[in-house]
Amino acid sequence: MMLLISILTSLLIITPTTAIPLSTSPSTTPTLLNTTAPPNITSILSTINTPPSPIVTDAFILNFLLTLSYLLRALYSTALTSLSHTDFLTAGFPDPFYASLKQIYLDEESHVWFLNKVLQAAGVEAERELEYVFPFGEGNVGGFVELAGVVVGVGVSAYLGALAQVDNKEYLTALSSILSVEAEHESFLREAIGEVPFPKPFGTPLGFNQTHTLAVGFITNFQDSVVKLPVVPFPSLTLACTSHYYQAGVSSVTFSGAFTNAEELGIMAETPVFAVFLSGLLKIPVRTRILNGEDYAVDRIPEGVVGQSYVLLSRSNDDFSDSNTIAGPAIIQVYRKDMIPNTPLPACPQSNVTKWEGVPSQGG
Repeated sequence: MMLLISILTSLLIITPTTAIPLSTSPSTTPTLLNTTAPPNITSILSTINTPPSPIVTDAFILNFLLTLSYLLRALYSTALTSLSHTDFLTAGFPDPFYASLKQIYLDEESHVWFLNKVLQAAGVEAERELEYVFPFGEGNVGGFVELAGVVVGVGVSAYLGALAQVDNKEYLTALSSILSVEAEHESFLREAIGEVPFPKPFGTPLGFNQTHTLAVGFITNFQDSVVKLPVVPFPSLTLACTSHYYQAGVSSVTFSGAFTNAEELGIMAETPVFAVFLSGLLKIPVRTRILNGEDYAVDRIPEGVVGQSYVLLSRSNDDFSDSNTIAGPAIIQVYRKDMIPNTPLPACPQSNVTKWEGVPSQGG
């Protein structure tokens, strides 16, 4: 613990002098405490399965989270250098919003610095910063804020999934501290665009490959990384553009071209395929149907899905491990009935949207 205290204190110009060895043994999977849960969360706890993540070490986890911190820092840096204070005021984001973004950037700078120092002190090579692209459009303040809220939400989910596999409890405390700040950033950004800042009582953990699938599209030169992290993206999953906000128990979802893509992986028309919705601690499979000979679709988003959630296609309705994943995850924003915005959705483009275009406006 003294090393972490030293590194944290170094943010006040004090240099750490000792190192804590990183774990090199595989992480163990935590179990739920044997305690009586309130009736309203018992069903949620019963859905928690063993995380499908690969065997990893603390060194891997720290470098994996460092790559996310680089990405987040680059996102805010891009916005602050391409968009002015006046741009934000004109777009309807009054003071102190711009100053708060600067503080968030400094938070990400501190996270990058801290994770680098921990890896350095342990004698482990740290990943370097790569090159990034963020498609929020030139001068598009609203597009940036929407995109930032979604990307930070993925970061929060990544931390939740990763922390379950940390062996060193001192690292666990420090990384949990970073997670709490990232969750504050997410709530701040959601509220800024009129979304519910905290739409559900539990965060949604993602596995390493699931996170990588969502993040790698922002990295233009991942092949140049110095630390070859053992992560592999799944085939992308595209939500068809829709004219309605997604609502659990009401809305259907179409996955554009997903059956055509699955056929290329050897999936037959008669093969059962399930859309698995990840929201909070819930993992809910829904049997898909083939639509128009090329898409998969589900008729209703299951009850309980709300806020920034995720959906993937799986061969199984009870084992959602990487080995059964066909495509995804994709991000899906889902509203409660009483929180559906009054503003209409943007018009759909003529061609199918990508997995990131328009997603923030399809729920909350």
